[in-house]
Amino acid sequence: MTTPQLADATGVTAAGLDNVIEVGGLRQRYGGFEAVRGISLEGKEARARPAVTEERLRFSRDLHDLVGHSLSAIAVKSEVAVKLSKADPGRAAGEMEEVRGRRGRR
Repeated sequence: MTTPQLADATGVTAAGLDNVIEVGGLRQRYGGFEAVRGISLEGKEARARPAVTEERLRFSRDLHDLVGHSLSAIAVKSEVAVKLSKADPGRAAGEMEEVRGRRGRR
């Protein structure tokens, strides 16, 4: 091989090697972008978790308050019905009907 041919072959090889390095760099960068995107999605999920937890707690408190109020009303009306059962059976029956109605409320 002559010197000019060797120089051409070396230039082609160097250009090809440069392209391989550049493509490899793009792959590394692209992989890096994928990793950053994954971290970003994990970050969004991590920021959403406290909001979801807070909403669940709020719902639990509301449900607890509703059930507690209903049970208190049932207890009071039952006591009233017991006390009225001899003196005013009709009113006692009305109180118990309200308890029955509260049982089925939603």
